[in-house]
This record gives sequence, C-alpha cells and structure tokens, in this order.
Amino acid sequence: MLRPDTTSNCAPEPLVPIPAFIQMPPLRPSVAALVVKMHVPLFPETVTPELNSKRPLVPPTPASALCKQTEPLLAAVPSPLATTKTPPVFTKLRPDMQLVPPPIPLVPLPVVTIKRPAEPARVLLEPTLRAPLLPDDEDPELKDRRPLVP
Repeated sequence: MLRPDTTSNCAPEPLVPIPAFIQMPPLRPSVAALVVKMHVPLFPETVTPELNSKRPLVPPTPASALCKQTEPLLAAVPSPLATTKTPPVFTKLRPDMQLVPPPIPLVPLPVVTIKRPAEPARVLLEPTLRAPLLPDDEDPELKDRRPLVP
C-alpha cells in the first residue's frame, strides 16, 4: 500500500456557513419615568392606646379527657401447634480462634518516608552593650494637673 507524501489533518470545510455572532441587548419597555412620591406615615389620633377588654377564648376539652370504654375483642384464635423437636446438639467442637493473615498485595506498597523541610539559614547576631538613656535632670518635673472630678 502506497502512502501519500504529505497528509493534512485540518477539519473539513463546513457545508453550511456558520452564523455570525451578533450581540443584541434586550429591548427596554416604553414606560414613562416613575414619579417619586413621599408619603408621611399615618399616626394614631390618640397618644395612649385603647384598653383591650377582650378575654382569650376558653379552649375546648381535649379529646383524651373524654370517657371512652372499649370492650376487648373475644374472637376465637387457634393456639400454635405443639412441636416435639429438640434443638440441635453440636458434637464437634469449634476452634477457639483462627488466625488468617492478610492477603499479599499485588503491587508493592510505598515506603513511608518522612522529609523535614530545609532549615533556613541562621544569622548569628552579635550582642551589643548599651547603657539605657537617662533623663538629664535628676529631679522630675512637678505635675500640677489634678484628676477630673466624676
């Protein structure tokens, strides 16, 4: 079988022209501009509220408080048949414990390695000795402000 010298892997030409992308914003409704109206809230004519003289309704008695008497059903129900079978007795003793090793993996398990991050380079600081800054005057200034009266 002979092969051509060059091959082209380009997509075939479309049979129908691809439609152009047109961006159309939605149409705005033809409505006049809204008029902003300010309304003052309605306040009651009297400052003190009226006295509420209504009492809450008395709830009806709950259904569980009603007296109901139901007679038990006295229907003839057959008793279960008596059985004469005894429970099975095992003559062979079971082993106390059986050790089953886990299955051997088909692929070797990865080895657990612990890598600590590299420690940053430490710069050793040289100790410096400086005397603390002391005020020039030996006597402190007199404070003539009094605390505020609560």
